[in-house]
Amino acid sequence: MEPDYIKLSNMTDTIISIWNDMFHENIPFEKINLILNALAGTGHQYLILTKRAERLYEFSRKYKICSQDNLWFGVSCENQKRADERISLLIDSRVSNRWVSLEPLLGEIILPYTNLLDWVVVGCETGSNRRPCKIEWIERIVFDQTGDCVKGKRPVFVKAIQGENGKVIKDINKFPESIRKREFPNISRISYGKK
Repeated sequence: MEPDYIKLSNMTDTIISIWNDMFHENIPFEKINLILNALAGTGHQYLILTKRAERLYEFSRKYKICSQDNLWFGVSCENQKRADERISLLIDSRVSNRWVSLEPLLGEIILPYTNLLDWVVVGCETGSNRRPCKIEWIERIVFDQTGDCVKGKRPVFVKAIQGENGKVIKDINKFPESIRKREFPNISRISYGKK
């Protein structure tokens, strides 16, 4: 499987999703540790996304590699139930950088622990059999109850929305002005290759 990339103009490439889920039950912790040690010594930022927050939590308790500044650990949450389960485990994990991916957003989510998250990515489902995603749900994330995202305390990246006809819109210029957000975390504090 090819990795997905986001090209950032002010830093080196950031890699998202090297595999489907690094914390899958079939991948032993020893192998994950080897992979993360290899990634930690590079001049790149790595976003590692999982739906298996319990394995990330357990791994981070056994291996110190998760505290490397260039490793960003995130959980994917599609609804409130999953957000409540996964984000609390992410917060309790021993990692330096925490982010959440709320995609596909399949219901309204009130983000727990927003003050402890470093980045929020949100978007609708984009496949051919996509389920509905209301603009109000995305607005709720952008203008969360603490105001962290809108005040710039918590960068938020709106990836895609659904238009009135259910068509996926990825062009930020076609988003409602209130949710035209494609922000990245400030990584100037990172010292590459630090182990």
